[in-house]
Amino acid sequence: MKYLNIKFKPLYALVVGSILVLTTSCNDEDKNAIEYAPGNTLTISGPSSAYIGDTEEYYLVMNIKETDYTWSIDAGASITESSENDAYVDVNFSQEGDYMLSVSNGTADGDKSVSISPRQVSFETDSIFKIETIDNDTITIPLQIGGGFRGDFDYAYTISGDLTEGVDYQIAPGYASPISAEADSLAEVRIIMLPEEDSDADTVSLIVTLNSVTPDLTGEYFLTDTLDKVIKYSIANDLKIASIDTTTLELTDGDEGQYDFPVTLANPAGSSDVTVSYSVTGAGFVDATVTGTSGQLVFEEGESEKTISLVLNSNAFTADQTITISLTGATGSAEASVDADLDTKDIVIDVE
Repeated sequence: MKYLNIKFKPLYALVVGSILVLTTSCNDEDKNAIEYAPGNTLTISGPSSAYIGDTEEYYLVMNIKETDYTWSIDAGASITESSENDAYVDVNFSQEGDYMLSVSNGTADGDKSVSISPRQVSFETDSIFKIETIDNDTITIPLQIGGGFRGDFDYAYTISGDLTEGVDYQIAPGYASPISAEADSLAEVRIIMLPEEDSDADTVSLIVTLNSVTPDLTGEYFLTDTLDKVIKYSIANDLKIASIDTTTLELTDGDEGQYDFPVTLANPAGSSDVTVSYSVTGAGFVDATVTGTSGQLVFEEGESEKTISLVLNSNAFTADQTITISLTGATGSAEASVDADLDTKDIVIDVE
């Protein structure tokens, strides 16, 4: 913040003939100048966080070009002042840590905190879980890195777990370890899952572990502590597993109306219809689902989702209760079944 210090000179009247001339005192000095008030009044603009190897610009929000500014920062970073106006500087960060960037013009001061992080390689998410059967499906596992890759690099990985390469999965062409990538390319691992005709519906795991990223590109890149990507899936063939979202729905007075609850098959029904039976317990509802038979959902060829629609009227909110939807069975196909862990939906009504 700057303070304008303006002092006005006194005016004197002088009559020359019939003309009135206003003059100032010749004894007063000219003090029409901008001055900074003492204190932390200099405001630094620029990013408060960056990554090792970044060069960021910082500048004073209000500045006078002809004023001399002195900048300083903690060890691990270097400052380059602008040749045209030293109220602007570029700061290069070479080490991880918390920095204090300071500036002074001899009268006023200012500072800014900056946090610097390493560029750490990691997988985009911790795990992949697919409840449906994977049938010749390609799983793509992206790498991510804070601040982005800044140069060409190689990365190596290994695969472990319950599965056998060439039988249960294969590496996609061009993605065998180690992989060479360019700075502007997407770094990822691609694995093709293979179907197994006579396997059970057991959940198995495949673990992809990132081992190294080379070169380290001037020390900017670091591996995180955990670099395992766990993939869980069923290798059984074309299972028609029915499930419902089991998250509890909580309602109270005034929430009367129709509610739709999707029921899904892990794979679309084939030439034979799949019928999923269900029951609803509780009071004050009407089953508005349009099906051939009440309490059943019929999945025709190509269909993988149906809806149970319940209309909750005022009678449902006369007392506290729980309305429960239960999937009770699936028929019509040898692969049809109900997921025992995803077969119940509770609607909890709390009357206030």
